[in-house]
Amino acid sequence: EEMHMYCGPRNRKAQLFPGSGLYDHKAVKKRKKATATTTQKKPVKTTAPDWIVCGEWRETSRLFACIAAKIEVQWIEELAGDLIRLKYSESFWSTQKAAALCKERKLLLGLELSCSTVKLSKINPDEATDIFVRNGLVELGIRERPDFLKHNISICEKVASELARRRLGSELEVKDRLFDFYRQRLHAVGSYPELRSFAKRTQNGRFDFLRATVDDLLSEVKQESISEEFPESLTLGGVEISLQYNHLPNDENDGVTLNVPVTQLGAIQQSTLDWAVPGHLEAKIESLLRSLPKYIRVRLHPLKERTTEFSKQLKPSERTLREELNELLSTRFGIQLTKDDWAQTTIPDYLQPRIQVQSAKGKVLAVERDLDQIHKTLKTDSTVEPLQNNLAAIPAWQQAANRIERENLTTWNF
Repeated sequence: EEMHMYCGPRNRKAQLFPGSGLYDHKAVKKRKKATATTTQKKPVKTTAPDWIVCGEWRETSRLFACIAAKIEVQWIEELAGDLIRLKYSESFWSTQKAAALCKERKLLLGLELSCSTVKLSKINPDEATDIFVRNGLVELGIRERPDFLKHNISICEKVASELARRRLGSELEVKDRLFDFYRQRLHAVGSYPELRSFAKRTQNGRFDFLRATVDDLLSEVKQESISEEFPESLTLGGVEISLQYNHLPNDENDGVTLNVPVTQLGAIQQSTLDWAVPGHLEAKIESLLRSLPKYIRVRLHPLKERTTEFSKQLKPSERTLREELNELLSTRFGIQLTKDDWAQTTIPDYLQPRIQVQSAKGKVLAVERDLDQIHKTLKTDSTVEPLQNNLAAIPAWQQAANRIERENLTTWNF
């Protein structure tokens, strides 16, 4: 442990007897001199061996190791034989070797003779498979890129989009599902070479059994019709506006994002945003009802059941959700609300579509959840061309205008 201090069997600590020929008196003097001149103990080189074998323990002022001789660790391993115990611990993923490894320690009566790294798959097959699947396949820790891995990467992107649309999870959820998929099919595999050997023994060398499908990773929602509730795009005047879903709570990108060309911005109204995602309608209605004044809310209890009822009755229209809900409350319950009442109601950000306005070259010009704020931002931006009016921004209107409108007419020829 230190100069001339040794740790013996069963954690007994002893000092090499000063009368031994292995005792380095010069090193002791140097250390005493160094200690006298400075408060910090500097390491002093010594000729005392790392391992000794002694024939006698002698305890006087302290425990001394007497009749000592130098010995090599390899000699101990050869002589100890069955007395040596192997201890395995500290399982880990080696990025250098791209394999699941662990520490192997050789112990003799509590003394650690050596420590090395060995393959975990031979020691603990289940834990080795867990580490390899998580770090090697799911986190792409292996250097190889077989076809099944490339295929599963694209599948995970689709599943992440579906989960975000349903707000059932994020990328981490997808990785957990992919882990379960691999884990059900692999055993005692801790590295890619072992994976190839496993496939050769069980699948004639083919990796098709590791190719996942959307249904494999999205089993609980595969029967649900989510395309209508959470559409992938929104049609405005004959042009499809892509919808991008993200499940990132407390992040500014959380929710659904509309990637709108600047030429199409004029075609978007507040009602367009309110009805864009039918799957969000019930949550929006509940948020609006719960933010109404208390004397109004008590007339609508129970709010949860009332919300479900309203979501089935309200249909998309050219009017905003607040206007439709206001009329419904007025006709069915005789509740008269003013614009100030509705102005105090709120909808969580993740339920309000983010409008990302892009130029013709794909440059992002503005990003807001408030339509009026988008128009103000673009109006003050001198680099953005003036927006067209609502009709001129719609390609269907433009096509009709080009087909019907005529200029410089001099005779009645239409």
